[in-house]
Amino acid sequence: MCSKISRFPKQRDGYTIVELMITVAIIAVIASLAVPSWQRARKRAQADALVNELRVTGEAFQIYAAERGGLPANSGSFSTIPAGMTAYMPKSSTWTGVSPTGGYWVWWNFGSGGFWGFTGIIGVYNVNFDPAQITQIDTVMDDGDPNTGGIHSSGSWVFYGVP
Repeated sequence: MCSKISRFPKQRDGYTIVELMITVAIIAVIASLAVPSWQRARKRAQADALVNELRVTGEAFQIYAAERGGLPANSGSFSTIPAGMTAYMPKSSTWTGVSPTGGYWVWWNFGSGGFWGFTGIIGVYNVNFDPAQITQIDTVMDDGDPNTGGIHSSGSWVFYGVP
């Protein structure tokens, strides 16, 4: 006797290659939409962290000056807290390490001669920011122009003036 041939194939478990490719394509589209938003949020967080660090350390230098009658001498090298400033720096400070931007801190005291109208300058070297981030920092802390006021930017430097 002849066996009966089924017109319908057996049901298979699993997914076809087409179904898998469609799933991967959907995930890729979602990722391509999410990644730019994530990058913008990361850049904004870095800029906000630097703004906070500049404000807090700037205030520490001003408190030092008020209590001791003047700002401390130059720090001498990158990521070195100026002499006498350790007690004034917040415990959360990144001054002895890497800044929120991946750069290194330095302090200059220009005395009565000043620089850009400021007695001292906090510098952050090797800042990996794009111009929009620098402008964001300047807008939050100063006048929105990184070439004037208390925040300046030049190459891979960001400078913050301390009166």
